[in-house]
Amino acid sequence: MTYSVDGNANLMRNQVPGSTDPILTNVDALNFNYGIDTTDPPDGIVDSWTSAPGGTSRIIAVQVVLTASPTQVNPDINVVTPRTLQSTVT
Repeated sequence: MTYSVDGNANLMRNQVPGSTDPILTNVDALNFNYGIDTTDPPDGIVDSWTSAPGGTSRIIAVQVVLTASPTQVNPDINVVTPRTLQSTVT
C-alpha cells in the first residue's frame, strides 16, 4: 500500500497497482521521517532522524507529518489556518 498527494491536494491510497482511492482532501503536505538506530550493536533507541534513509535495516521508528487546510472559513476573521498532525510510531 502506498500514499501520495495528487495535483488536486487529495491524499490518495493505492492498495492495488493501478487503482487509487482519495481518502482526504485539502492536503498541503505528507512527509515521512525515519528514526535510525546507528549504534553497533543496535540498542533499539533512535539516534537520528532522516527523511531519506539509505536502507531499511536500521529503521526503528516512523514519523508521519500531515498538513491540511480546513475548508470552512471563520467569517469573523476570514482566514483559514493550516493544521498539522504529527504522529510517531516506534
